[in-house]
Amino acid sequence: FRSAFFFFFFFFFSHPPSSSSWCYKSLPPLIFP
Repeated sequence: FRSAFFFFFFFFFSHPPSSSSWCYKSLPPLIFP
């Protein structure tokens, strides 16, 4: 579970929430890596 959190943190830093599509684009990979 900690690895998922780290991955989310890294993704957040790499791609900050600029548009609404960001969430939709980042959610799938996070759930299905």
